[in-house]
Amino acid sequence: MFCMNCGTKLPDHARFCFNCGAKVPEGLDDGADADEGQAPVAGPQDEPLTDIPGSHFTLLGKYEVELPRATAIYNQLWAPFNREGTRIALLARYEIRKHLKEHVVENPVEFSAQVLAYCMTVCDPLFEKAVELLIDRGIDYVTKKDLWDRLDDFAMSTDLVKAMLADKAAIEDYEKDLAVERQADKASWRGGGFGITGAITGTIKASMMNTAQDALSALGRSITGNSYSDRLERFIQDRSAKRNYPAMARDFINSVCRFDLFNEVYQLLAEEGRVPKVSFETSKADSRRKNLLERYASGKLEKEEVLRGLCSCLEITGETQSVYEALLELEPSAARDVFHIAASEGEELELAKSVWQTYELDKKVGQDFHFPDWMPNFLSRPFYVVAGPAMLMALLIELRDLPQMFRKEGPAPMYIALTAGTYWIPADANDVSFWGMDREVELTLDHPGDTDWIGHGVHFHLVQFRGNAAAWSKELREKKLQEAEALLGAKDKARALSAFLLAVEMGSAEAAWQAGILQAKDGQQEEAQ
Repeated sequence: MFCMNCGTKLPDHARFCFNCGAKVPEGLDDGADADEGQAPVAGPQDEPLTDIPGSHFTLLGKYEVELPRATAIYNQLWAPFNREGTRIALLARYEIRKHLKEHVVENPVEFSAQVLAYCMTVCDPLFEKAVELLIDRGIDYVTKKDLWDRLDDFAMSTDLVKAMLADKAAIEDYEKDLAVERQADKASWRGGGFGITGAITGTIKASMMNTAQDALSALGRSITGNSYSDRLERFIQDRSAKRNYPAMARDFINSVCRFDLFNEVYQLLAEEGRVPKVSFETSKADSRRKNLLERYASGKLEKEEVLRGLCSCLEITGETQSVYEALLELEPSAARDVFHIAASEGEELELAKSVWQTYELDKKVGQDFHFPDWMPNFLSRPFYVVAGPAMLMALLIELRDLPQMFRKEGPAPMYIALTAGTYWIPADANDVSFWGMDREVELTLDHPGDTDWIGHGVHFHLVQFRGNAAAWSKELREKKLQEAEALLGAKDKARALSAFLLAVEMGSAEAAWQAGILQAKDGQQEEAQ
C-alpha cells in the first residue's frame, strides 16, 4: 500500500507513514496483496508534498529555514520531552538547593539514594508519555519498567550514581581502617544488596508509591542506628561537602530521563518503521557556524550573509542552541523568531536560561544599570532589569515555565525595567508590570485588541506603543478618558480613578494629572507623586 499524503510505499498494516508522518486511514491496507506492484494514484512526482508542521520558518521576514521532513517529525516528537525534561531538571536543582540550605547531609550514600528516588519520581510523567507515544504509534509491548531496564547502563554512568557508589566504597574502607564495626543490615539497602540494579529497582518502586513531595521531604535523613566515631563522622561530612547534589540531580534528569529516554523511544519507532530515520551533520554545522562568525568579525562577510548561513546550520545540526545564541547575539531584534523556532523542538526554556545568564553574568546588565534621576525613591522596588528583546523573551519564558523559582510568594506582579529598545510582548504574559526607563522604550503587542491585558495582570508604564498596538492604545486611551470624566461628573471618584489610571497606562498625560489630583485628595501621596 501507499501513503495517501506523499505516495511513499508502505509495509502492510503500517499505521503511520515513515516518510511524512501522516496517519494511515484504517482499512487502507485491505486488498494490499492484490494491488502489489501497482503505482499509487498520486506520488511525489505528481504533486508537491504537504508541509509537515514545524518544517518551515522565516527569520525577520526574509531568512528561510527549511528542515528536512524527517527532522521536522523528529522535532515534533522530541519537543514535549525536551521542554518538560528541561523544566523538571531545573526545578529539581532548585528544590534540592533550597533544601540543602536548611538541612545538613549526614550520610552521602543515603542522601544520594534519596536524590535518585526523587529524580525518578518527578520524571515518571516522562516515562508515561514515552509509553503513550509508543502505543499511539503501534508499539504496545513496552512498559515503563522495560524502558528503565534499557536505561540501566546510562544511569550507572551518571555522576549521581557514581558518587553514590564511590561514597559507599570509601566509607566502608574507612570503617575498616578505623576498625569500626560495620552494620550488616543497613536499612536503606535491606533485601537486595547495593548493586546499581537493586538501587534503581528500589527507587522505581518508591517512585510508584510516593509523590515528588514525599520524596523531597525525605531528603537528608540519616540512617538510623549507626554509631560512627568522630573521625568517621568528619570523613563522611567532608565527602558530603564536596558533592554538588543539585547539579548532579539536574544532570541525571537531563541525560537519562530526557535525552537517553527519548533516544530509546525514537530508536524503537524507527526500527519498527513508524517514523523515518533521522540523521544530522552536527560537526559540519558547528564548523560552518564558527567560520561564519570569524569571517564576520574580520570584516569578510556582511551580517546578511552570516544570518543566512546560520539559518542553513539549523537545517542540518542536531545541537541547535549554539546557533540560536549566535543569531540572538548578531541580531537581537530576531528574538521573537528565534525563540519561535526553538519552541518547535522544545528548546525555548533551555535557550532562555542561557540567554538570561549571558546578560546577567557576562554582560552584567543588572549590575551596571542605574535608575534615572526622575524616578521617585518610593518606586525603588525589586525590578528585573532588561536590556533588549532577547533578554525580555528569556525572562518571560522563565516566568511562565518556572513560576516556583520567580514567584515565591504566589502570583504577585513582577516589575520589569526596560531600557531603550523595541520589545514584543506575548499574549500569554501574566502578572507583569512593564516600566520604561528611557524615552525610547517601544512595545509591540501580540493581538493587542483580542487580549485581556488587565485581566492577565499586565500593566504598562512610561512606554510607547508601535504597530497595531499604537492604534489600539489610542482608542482605549480616548475611551477611558471619556469614561473617567463622565464618572467624575457623577461623583463616582473610585471608578473614575480606575479609568484614569488605565488611560495613564495608554500614555495620557492628562489622565495622569487627573489621577494624581484624586489620589492626593484621598491621602495617597506616593501614588499621586
